[in-house]
Amino acid sequence: MVKSILFLGVGGIGMSSLAKYMLNKGYKVYGYDRNFSELIKKLENLGMNFVDAEKIMESSFISKIDLIVRTSAIKENADILKESKRQNVPVIKRSKLLGQICSFGHQICLAGTHGKTTTTSMTSKIFETANLKPTVFVGGEMIDLDDNFLKGNDNIFVVEADEYDRSFHDLRPMIGGITNIEEDHLDIYKNLQDIKESFMEFASKIPFYGCLILPSDLSFIQEFKKNMLCKVETFGFSEKSNWTVKNIKKIGFSVKFDVKHNDEFYTTIELPTIGEHNILDALIAIAVSYNYGIDKKSIKTGLKNYQGVKRRLQKLGNKKNVLFLDDYAHHPSEISATLTALKANVKQRIVTIFQPHLFSRTRDFYEEFAKKLSIADYIILTEIYPAREKPIENVNSKMIADLIEKDVVVTKDKNELFDKINEIIQPNDIVISLGAGTISKWMHEFYEKY
Repeated sequence: MVKSILFLGVGGIGMSSLAKYMLNKGYKVYGYDRNFSELIKKLENLGMNFVDAEKIMESSFISKIDLIVRTSAIKENADILKESKRQNVPVIKRSKLLGQICSFGHQICLAGTHGKTTTTSMTSKIFETANLKPTVFVGGEMIDLDDNFLKGNDNIFVVEADEYDRSFHDLRPMIGGITNIEEDHLDIYKNLQDIKESFMEFASKIPFYGCLILPSDLSFIQEFKKNMLCKVETFGFSEKSNWTVKNIKKIGFSVKFDVKHNDEFYTTIELPTIGEHNILDALIAIAVSYNYGIDKKSIKTGLKNYQGVKRRLQKLGNKKNVLFLDDYAHHPSEISATLTALKANVKQRIVTIFQPHLFSRTRDFYEEFAKKLSIADYIILTEIYPAREKPIENVNSKMIADLIEKDVVVTKDKNELFDKINEIIQPNDIVISLGAGTISKWMHEFYEKY
């Protein structure tokens, strides 16, 4: 019987939410990570025991653990896993634990290359507004909750379904939504065909009485439809979509639009964020909620009161007449969506600070990064954040900079970055930081000192 659990990589956004769930259930939870963070500090306040690298290798410590949960970043030949095997302590991946937890109830799963965190948080807000008391696992901290986890009951789970390492194959969605499917994580997948097949396997797990929501502009949508037993609906700006929008009106940093369902007016939505990508994310949340039977009033109210997710066009604040924003965008399509939304809604100069994430992603997309970053007026690049990877020869941020024809500079470290920002920003500028590594922490630090 499992009573004590050790989470390896507990500082990750996905792992930390699972640790919170297990703490809520009364388990003894231990956590290890290479770096201490605010997420870990919150877990400690909830009762988790944080252990260091030396402690987790002690035989006497491992003997007290009933189950070890690891991220994909912890390789199977790691010393800690060898020791756990020696002592017959079972080890499972994060995705397996998530799948087992969610097997208690209905699973509402939101997947896609981009936008799944926003879509999941919008959907959870609607379900919460409808008083369905969902348990929510999301890959970002929801601003109104200051958390990436919402403890509800075990009847309904609203879950961000991550395609990395095919993790979402461990879920069994009753209703599934896919925001988009593009090339990414090419350290895991061979090519777009491999990615497509992985998403199709995820979708195939929806039962005949469930529903799948797909983008209408998906080039291989017919392949999905012919392989599905469940109901399939589409969303998008195209008239052929089951769910589409009309009469979009921008109101400051908010937007208002009409929603049509099967060519008939459904309702008018007020959404306190900008960008066509956010409108599409809201459209999926509406379609998912409708197909679960949620009433129109709860859908409207939930989205009207939606406060967003940290690092999704998040306002850090305004100082010395300079507006500072922070966003998680780390793929060319995400960068394009974020900067296009900003460009369409402001007239000021946009200074973009981008930290490339992963050597492999930079190698695969450096030309697209250059193209999309050029939407901004001035671009500052940091060196690549390696995360789980080792350097790849001749792969660096200069590859991107060399293809940008606007003002661009590459900085070698945090201090040089801060000096460069101070040197070039002017009153009325908008400064937006992009990336999935340390850039957000750096920019919060810069903003506090500015």
